[in-house]
Amino acid sequence: MSSTQETSVEELADARHSAEHVEPHQDEASAGPKARTASEVDTYVGMPVRIMGSALRWYEAFFGRPADEIIEDEALWQLSTHTWLFVTADTARAGGGLVTLGVGNLDEYLARWAAGSLSHEPVETYENGVRHVTILDPDGNSLSLAEAPPAES
Repeated sequence: MSSTQETSVEELADARHSAEHVEPHQDEASAGPKARTASEVDTYVGMPVRIMGSALRWYEAFFGRPADEIIEDEALWQLSTHTWLFVTADTARAGGGLVTLGVGNLDEYLARWAAGSLSHEPVETYENGVRHVTILDPDGNSLSLAEAPPAES
């Protein structure tokens, strides 16, 4: 095992300890267990990274909180009732992640990223009013956020 791998394993263990003391992300849709229909599925979006420790710090700044769960060598953030984003060390695939997340308030993310010194591409506003921004993690995984325009009254 290389010293980089040893460090990332140690940092993952530290993150696992921190995650044990964090309440999972909750929103209106995740206010307790619910029976699912046969057609419902869980979605897990994977972001492969080279070095787990530095990736954990970056994703904590991105989401504004530590991982909701650490399972084996994966750090997971719960985004909604059935949607999770996970980060895992996978050198061969690092930088190949691509995801778009729909968010209710893009400005909250932009402020958080500015406070955490995370750089992003310019915010675009499409003809239909959708605001969109893309940010790359340190390995080059692409995360885009899209905010729908306010509903017309």
